[in-house]
Amino acid sequence: MSRYLVALAACASFLLAPVWASASGADAAPLVNPAAAAKQCAGRHGVHASLGKTTPGYVESFVTCVLRAERSQLGLPYTQNRVASQAAAAALRHFVGLSYLLQNQPQAATRAEDLAASGARDAVCQGKHGFSQDAWAFADTQPAPAATPLAVAKLLGTELQPAGAVARASGAVFGVATRHGLLFEHDNLHGTSLGMIAVLCP
Repeated sequence: MSRYLVALAACASFLLAPVWASASGADAAPLVNPAAAAKQCAGRHGVHASLGKTTPGYVESFVTCVLRAERSQLGLPYTQNRVASQAAAAALRHFVGLSYLLQNQPQAATRAEDLAASGARDAVCQGKHGFSQDAWAFADTQPAPAATPLAVAKLLGTELQPAGAVARASGAVFGVATRHGLLFEHDNLHGTSLGMIAVLCP
């Protein structure tokens, strides 16, 4: 998958880093139902409304709701971690305004995001011995019709699907944060940036 989301109709409006970048595993596993999660979580905005026309607070609550709903479909609990969320918020403050993508440096962007997620992992798992894992997604929404709750729920469902994915591990904890502004577009406040981090401690 390219740095930008190409698998969904939201390709022009929901720009996505390599989602849950540390996740792996391609074995078949119980499926999630993104349509049901989107319908459950979209509320008054509707499943087909544009997320680009909502507030960062709504985007954050919607993504949190979808993660909770889709993990529940798999029989898994959802735990949002304060430290991981603070790390995601700090990363967004740093990333908004960077020009990696405008300068055609996607590897530099990926490296910066991976370092942010590994920093969150180290903070969340501090003092625990053994192999820990992290997975992440950093994205932004443009105010365009394709960035719908259903499109985002489908994307999250895809990333929860692989049997070995960090995001579907029973003990994984999550950090979610949003802010005004577009990632990698300096001073562009016409949209919402989103950071999601999943951490699995030993």
